[in-house]
Amino acid sequence: MKNKGGRPRIEIDKDRLDKLCSMPTLVMTNEDIAWLMGVSEDTVARYLKKESGLGFAEYRVKKQATLRQVIFAKQMELVLKGDKTMLIWMGKNYLSQGDTMHIDHSGQVNTGREKVQEVCDEIRVMISEFQSQSSTNTPTEQECPSKPSLGLLAAQRPH
Repeated sequence: MKNKGGRPRIEIDKDRLDKLCSMPTLVMTNEDIAWLMGVSEDTVARYLKKESGLGFAEYRVKKQATLRQVIFAKQMELVLKGDKTMLIWMGKNYLSQGDTMHIDHSGQVNTGREKVQEVCDEIRVMISEFQSQSSTNTPTEQECPSKPSLGLLAAQRPH
């Protein structure tokens, strides 16, 4: 529809807006996003309301959640590969593990070994379940005949 006067219609690059909205709020404010898009915060808010039915803040929370999921998945890949640094980081941040020993009032030293063993056992179970789910969700050779089988790939590798 042709504009019948007034200001020209502002075009918003949705891909660029999505990338900017996925940035953590501490790094990129709504004002920063609007400025980088060359429009006002109100213009971005109206656009988002019209296109997604969400306000600026709600839309950013949704986009940031997606980014957090991607980062967490990458971290878990490193954990499952045995990356020691990531294992330690995840233990400290998700399992409240630390580098200190706690001494209770009875004078006994609690090194936390029992808790560590319990957590390790839980992680082993999770990894085992993850691997079994991955293997059952992997397409068979019959389903993907164009892909070489692992046996063929191994045979092609130089020894």
